[in-house]
Amino acid sequence: MVNKNLNQQQLEALCGVLGHTNDGFTKKELSSLLIKSNIVLVDDGSFNNGYVYKTGLNKKEWLYNCLVNEINMSHSMEKVYAFLEIALDPVSFTDDSKREKYRCILEKTNKVLLLVGLTVTPEGKLQEVVAAKTLDEVDRR
Repeated sequence: MVNKNLNQQQLEALCGVLGHTNDGFTKKELSSLLIKSNIVLVDDGSFNNGYVYKTGLNKKEWLYNCLVNEINMSHSMEKVYAFLEIALDPVSFTDDSKREKYRCILEKTNKVLLLVGLTVTPEGKLQEVVAAKTLDEVDRR
C-alpha cells in the first residue's frame, strides 16, 4: 500500500503525460481505464446538439478533473493509484505495435513519480522509492 500523496502540480504533470496528444492515451482509452478503476467520469463541457458543437476540456484537463473529483470525494489516493496500475499493466501492451507506446508512457510517468518518491515497476505495480531531488537524478535513474 502506497502512503504518499500527490500535490496539484504533480497530479497535473502526471495527467499531462497520460493525456498527451501523441504519446499518451486516447480519451476513449482514458475513459475505459477510469471506469475500470471505479472513478467517476466528470463532464468535459463539450456540447453537440446537431447544429452547434462546443469543444470541452482537453484530455489532460479532463483527466485531472476526474482524478481530483475522486480524491475530493474519497479523501484518498487509493483509486488514483489503482488507475495508474491498471493503465500501466503490461498485459494491455503485449502486441508488438503497442510496446513503444508502453515504454514511452512508463518512462515519462516514472519521471514525474520519482520526484514524489514513487515508481511504476516494469510489472506495472506502484511502489515507494527514495524521492529524486533533481531532474538530473531523475534522468540518471
